[in-house]
Amino acid sequence: MRTNTVSSYLKSYDLAKPSDFEKYLSIWRTSQSRRPHDHPGYLMLMKSNNQHPRAVVYFECDVPKIIYAFYMLYLQDFPSIGLGNVQASHIVSAYGYGGPVFYNLESGASEGFERAFSDYLSENKVISEFVREDLFSTYKVLRPVESMKQQENVVVDLQRTADRLWEDYKHSVRKNIKRAQASELQVELDFEAKTTRDFVEVYHLTMTRTNASKSFMIPESEFVKFNTYLLEDQVGFYVHVRLHGEVIATELVLRSPRYVYSFLGGSNMDYSGLRPSDLLKHHVSLWCISNGIQGYVLGGGVRPYDGIYKFKLAFDKNGSIPFCVQRLIHDKTRYDDAVSARRNAATENYASWIENPDYFPAYFS
Repeated sequence: MRTNTVSSYLKSYDLAKPSDFEKYLSIWRTSQSRRPHDHPGYLMLMKSNNQHPRAVVYFECDVPKIIYAFYMLYLQDFPSIGLGNVQASHIVSAYGYGGPVFYNLESGASEGFERAFSDYLSENKVISEFVREDLFSTYKVLRPVESMKQQENVVVDLQRTADRLWEDYKHSVRKNIKRAQASELQVELDFEAKTTRDFVEVYHLTMTRTNASKSFMIPESEFVKFNTYLLEDQVGFYVHVRLHGEVIATELVLRSPRYVYSFLGGSNMDYSGLRPSDLLKHHVSLWCISNGIQGYVLGGGVRPYDGIYKFKLAFDKNGSIPFCVQRLIHDKTRYDDAVSARRNAATENYASWIENPDYFPAYFS
């Protein structure tokens, strides 16, 4: 699909096409937020089967005002739903944080965006949309839809001195960092993507150990492609904790002008007693303070208030921020038809299917 104008102000981009990829990338590069989750390279890295990376940009007088990157899913690609050749689609933001953002702080025209985006939704037969909202309001476009709190996320406030950061850690974190330092662990920050294989080896072992979804078993070749943008656009860097040269904990950290984000990582459980993960996060925080980064987004847990969340909260007891999502139904009739088709398809195949009221969209539950 060529780049097309849905209305006089909205342009859409098929990021799987090199020409569209480059056009959208040039806009992302000149935006103020430069949220890494909106980078086309990130969307290509994290896409799974049947997810088609797309972006729209809203212009006024040929000036970008709002950008929105997401995945398009075509329901006919999912036989279990049972729609056959009936055309309908669903939009979902990328893993992490998403939703439309202003191109710069002077941008406005959110009402104009909604009108133009509505035309895009109709043209592409989008019946539903799921958005993982940005944690920060600075560039977030407020939309006429109710947000739903899903859980709490932790953001370490880095607008303070290193000494104050240390004092504000929970006692257990300070104790763990001291233990790691006494064990002669070394922390390496790799901004040149020279240690990708070291990262991938530990990351893949961790995904296997934790029975992670297959979508997270990203091959090394895809990380190598993404490295181009780690270098050119400074959207992230690798961090390793080594013991006698061996990587025992690792993380790929994403980066924007204001924040860094804990993204993908892993550790060797044989060395968990040395507390390398605490040391890793401490060193990332120190680097951020030295480089004017405002916050380190650690994220949340697998479930609200679980052990992972509590581990992260120990780095900043006041750093808990609501993580919200948006569930939008753009065509109620077609949405209900998809749910009914899903139910009928299960019956025809002598399978039981019970709609999960907590899952959205319901036809994917």
